[in-house]
Amino acid sequence: MAGKGKSRAEENRAIRQEALREQLANKGLVQHVLEISKKLSDLTESLEPVEVQRLKAAADIQKGLISKYLPDMKMVELSGEVVHKDEKQLTDDELANIATAGSTGTTKQKNSKKELH
Repeated sequence: MAGKGKSRAEENRAIRQEALREQLANKGLVQHVLEISKKLSDLTESLEPVEVQRLKAAADIQKGLISKYLPDMKMVELSGEVVHKDEKQLTDDELANIATAGSTGTTKQKNSKKELH
């Protein structure tokens, strides 16, 4: 196992993603998409409809390349610990809570109104 709770595969993935970010930065794809956006939003510059279509198509292609190689940065890596308890380790209250919450093993919320059909 690698350090700090990350597996070797996770570390390798992070290294590859960083290398891809660097490669994309060196190609200037992100910068070019931003320049196209700025050009399209500049109301002082007159563009022919075909120019607008070409710029939009170029930006879409570059955005596609960027998103293919880089995950959406809105994605959040979840980390945590799953604690498995044997049924003998559970208290009577915990067992009752599991039994009344259903088969998912989720805890019952206070003041929940669960109906049986």
